[in-house]
Amino acid sequence: MKGKPAIAPLLSQFPAFNHAFMLREIMALRQAGFSIYPISIVGPPVAVEKLTPDERTEYDRTFYVNQRNLAGVAADHLATLLRHPAGYLRGLRGAWQMAGGRVADWPRCLRYFAGAVVAGRAMERAGYTHFHSHFCSTIAWLVLLVFENLTGSIAIHGPMEFDDVAGFRLADKIKASRFMVAISDYGRSQMMRCVPADQWGKIHVRRLGVDTGLYQLTEPRPEPRPFTLLSAGRLDPVKGFPVLLEAMAWLCRRGLEVQLRVAGGGGMMDWLERRRRELGIPDDRVIFEGWKSGDEMPALYARADAFVLASFAEGIPVVLMEAMARGVPCIATAVHGTPELVVHRETGLLVAPGNAEALADAVVQLIEDRELRLRLATAGRRMVLERYELSENTRALAELFEQLLPAGETRAS
Repeated sequence: MKGKPAIAPLLSQFPAFNHAFMLREIMALRQAGFSIYPISIVGPPVAVEKLTPDERTEYDRTFYVNQRNLAGVAADHLATLLRHPAGYLRGLRGAWQMAGGRVADWPRCLRYFAGAVVAGRAMERAGYTHFHSHFCSTIAWLVLLVFENLTGSIAIHGPMEFDDVAGFRLADKIKASRFMVAISDYGRSQMMRCVPADQWGKIHVRRLGVDTGLYQLTEPRPEPRPFTLLSAGRLDPVKGFPVLLEAMAWLCRRGLEVQLRVAGGGGMMDWLERRRRELGIPDDRVIFEGWKSGDEMPALYARADAFVLASFAEGIPVVLMEAMARGVPCIATAVHGTPELVVHRETGLLVAPGNAEALADAVVQLIEDRELRLRLATAGRRMVLERYELSENTRALAELFEQLLPAGETRAS
């Protein structure tokens, strides 16, 4: 049957609170008439009953590799070995190459290989011939090595993938894929850097986006007290939260009425709490909200006078898009793809990463200049409407699928 190409999204974790855009992208592609069969390596980070209705609907439609029992895994590997003997050995060799000859890394790489076989067999059983990967490029590459009857496209978000392009085998992944998707011009340039020029045509920029209809622009409060900062992301060193706490300590020492709310969870929670106390920041000045779902974030944006991201490395953060769509003036570090969204003193304020005093100075600028807050809020929302609207960017991704995948590549009946 002719029609739009069928896509099996291959994901590391789904649903995932810190990557809510994947849920929206999948739902938008379904609405556009694509047949979608999500395959996720692991399940959501919370109990199923805590998922939102949309997340629960997609959870029930998703195949989870880590939920396959031992008998099923064995059957998948046996079937793959019989159907694709050369590919099976090719995948094993790829896993060994990925380990770089380090015996200590072999168990991890073998798990990747085992998961790739289970994921590939799930696609074969469901009749899907093309997958699109987010945050799962190594398993995607192994799937392509093993299953010569499957094709794949891989989205690279960056920037961690660009730290060690050889160890990450980025060039091999580009070569094996039908095409690659970068979420920023910066990301595309880094992929272009590691392959010959004749491969550059395979790399396409398709930006992420937010549903701006969920975020209404509101005018900044005239004299907010306390001035409420919001930050969001996993509590990981790369997100720069220790620097943000140092900036808060600096603001508190200056006697400014500022409060910071942090949405996110992770292994640094206890350490950050101790660091807050060491810096002498009062309890009520820093509130750790824990993980928040996509449905819960709008309420936090509504209470924020500014959004702050102190990261050392980013692709183009969706949380910045959400805050800007809501009309919250943003401060972010000038790293990687972020300046494509936050243009200094036009759509937000940019500061050098790791500089707590510069971060605090940017906050002071917003506190003292209501007109600046209003101008950045208006221009920030306009930027999101023009370049990061979910429906438009998903339509562009869908057009890429239709352009590069033959119409006959639909789900088998």
